[in-house]
Amino acid sequence: DLRMSRGLGDVYKRQGMLYYIGEYGVLYQMKPDGTQKNQVMKVETGNGDIRLALHRGYAYVLRRDEQITGAQTNNILTVQRYVIGDEESKTEIFRQEAEGGIISSKWIFHANTMYLLMENKEGPTITKNGFYRFDLANGTMETLREEENPAWRLRDIMASSDSFTLSERNEAEGMYRVSRYAYETGEWTELFQIAEPELSSMLSIMENGYILYKYYYYFEGTPPTYKFL
Repeated sequence: DLRMSRGLGDVYKRQGMLYYIGEYGVLYQMKPDGTQKNQVMKVETGNGDIRLALHRGYAYVLRRDEQITGAQTNNILTVQRYVIGDEESKTEIFRQEAEGGIISSKWIFHANTMYLLMENKEGPTITKNGFYRFDLANGTMETLREEENPAWRLRDIMASSDSFTLSERNEAEGMYRVSRYAYETGEWTELFQIAEPELSSMLSIMENGYILYKYYYYFEGTPPTYKFL
């Protein structure tokens, strides 16, 4: 399976077909050349960002909604599960609220497990991050790692067959850190750290390595610089 970004959410490639959520919450299916486009079902999308994942016959929709109460805007993050093709089968399997803050999140599916990686933000400040393992069979959740006012902020993630790899940024120290989590053992391993003081930078994870680049040049009309690690 392959997931790509799109305006309203993700484009998910599965068994030679592309799936994406379009306007009005319609989940579409089509071939990569644009032919054989069909409406699969309709899902609830709310008023914020959405993500899509297809896993073991289910469609998972991650929603981040805004709810205004008085002068305060709260963020609500939910994960809903549907049997693919059956919009009446919706089940909410996860929900978290942040009063006055913004929740950002990433997720990974492996076997019968969903891994959620979340950050709570107040403006540009990360107030909390957490890494959670959710058992899709029995609905239980385990905290893998959680930290208040964390020094490291999640920048990128890449999943493989036996683990997932994280790229994190420490702004105060001007450092990047790359770590790996093994599914079978549940162990974290720090792979390396590298200094990069430039704030407008990114360390992206690829299948065969890493790319460290500065992207502020782009806004000045100059192509960004790249370093392959």
